[in-house]
Amino acid sequence: MRGAYSRVPWSPTVASIVLVVVCVACRTPDPAMVDIEVYFTDTKMVNDSGAQYEDMVRPVIRRVRVTDDIAAAAIREMLTGPTREEQERGLVTSMPDRATIKAKTEAAVRFARSFPNAEVARQSRYMRGVVTLLRLRIDDGTAYADFSNEIHAYGGGGMPSALISAQIVKTLRQFPEIGAVVISVEGRTANVLQP
Repeated sequence: MRGAYSRVPWSPTVASIVLVVVCVACRTPDPAMVDIEVYFTDTKMVNDSGAQYEDMVRPVIRRVRVTDDIAAAAIREMLTGPTREEQERGLVTSMPDRATIKAKTEAAVRFARSFPNAEVARQSRYMRGVVTLLRLRIDDGTAYADFSNEIHAYGGGGMPSALISAQIVKTLRQFPEIGAVVISVEGRTANVLQP
């Protein structure tokens, strides 16, 4: 006995339908992966003088491995910066990049060399070369995010510090267990990300 499908005449249209059904069936969600939001600065919103800082950051969806520390995974993904496609849509990171950190390090070394007898640290405080999440803990609804000194390489100013803060806070507050965020740098919370 022949199958019911043997009576359907074979054509490019039938082949396309079969191909689509097969491809859709192959795209089952991977239970080891999850979609998260990562926030970046929207250059179009920055140019809108009436916008609040927290409104100047926009989410993008990233797919990451499921982990017990999903909030830290989201921050690490944010620290990788926007993709080329995201950049083409006008999204940038307000975090200092490698070139900015390198320039700040070189300036600190030149400064230290200009005072040979002074007690000036000879080594840059930007040892990692990139902004790094050192620790993230969530305690009683508050996320405590500790970053490396490189986060200070943005150079100061109200807008850059507010946008860095907005990227971090919005990326973390997507998780229902996080209601507040405390940002620290190398364990210090006083005067971090200040203009």
